[in-house]
Amino acid sequence: MNTNSPSNIDLSKNNEVVEFIDTNVRKNYSFIEYNWQYGKRNIYGGFYYLKEKKIFASQGMIYFPIITNQEEIISVKSETSYLSKEYRGKGLFEKIYFDAIEDCRNQNVQLVWGFTLLDQVWKNKLGFKCDNVFHEGRIVISPFNLYKNSSYSPFKKVLQFAKNYLSSARTAYKIKNSSLLISQIKYEDNIQEVSELFSNWMAKYPEYICLNLSTDFLRWRIINNPKCKYEILMIKDQEQNNIGFTICNVSEQKIYISELVILKEIHIKETLEVILSHYRNKKGLDAISYLGNIRNPYNKLIFENLNSFGASINELREMKFVFKSIVELDLESNINKYVLNGLWTEGFKI
Repeated sequence: MNTNSPSNIDLSKNNEVVEFIDTNVRKNYSFIEYNWQYGKRNIYGGFYYLKEKKIFASQGMIYFPIITNQEEIISVKSETSYLSKEYRGKGLFEKIYFDAIEDCRNQNVQLVWGFTLLDQVWKNKLGFKCDNVFHEGRIVISPFNLYKNSSYSPFKKVLQFAKNYLSSARTAYKIKNSSLLISQIKYEDNIQEVSELFSNWMAKYPEYICLNLSTDFLRWRIINNPKCKYEILMIKDQEQNNIGFTICNVSEQKIYISELVILKEIHIKETLEVILSHYRNKKGLDAISYLGNIRNPYNKLIFENLNSFGASINELREMKFVFKSIVELDLESNINKYVLNGLWTEGFKI
């Protein structure tokens, strides 16, 4: 083996891979997370080493099915990118990444995408399109909890508390009794129903580029997720007709509205109202957040309605959206078509 060239490691040596990721990329990473990310669903996971058998870099590609114009697109999320410091500046990262892209191409992958703080590297060295469209809409529930847990300086903590207090007061004032109904569903009993509702919604917006919420994807991303606890809430009208659903990641201090599918846009505001009412009295809760593409019309409508309840809308600067079509498909020309949300993230937090 040429010691100047990286080589793909045998993935059966996953004990070495897990240790490498835990040490360099993500603390408290275990075999459970590894098998969930890079198990049967994995398209490509390139972990490289020199002839001394020492792993010095990692680059994974995780299968995420996308749908647009009623056609499923084979896409992968670029993840676990890391190169040990002593090997940087030698062109190895680019070689590893282009090898990964070629491997994906050979397996009929059509789109590679991800989120990164280092967007200029992905743009200038790897040829990705980059955009800072990923934003967070945050509703403050308890300014007191946020103040207590804040790491800001004392002066900044006080300023932030005043801002959060006014925001939470506005939210409390704006929330009224909704005519919509909400019910938490059992995964296995209703997951097919959730997928069918998504298909009905997708039929209204065929030009959008969305994660395909098939039952297979929902089982992997939601039900079998080893890190996040999700709740699927069905939204109904007074006649008990389903008008949509939301998937929320529920932790002790924060709730993420990871997905929100509403069949009619006129129901979005009232749906958000009933979701906020459902969760706002949860003990210990600091805030409720929604992530999305600020330039997509559907995402934007949700942001606008959240803002009417007092949400702050901020760019997630550490999560620039990068994407690259590796076949001749029109997947790069219009970022506005991408309906992004929390389910596009790695799945360890949101």
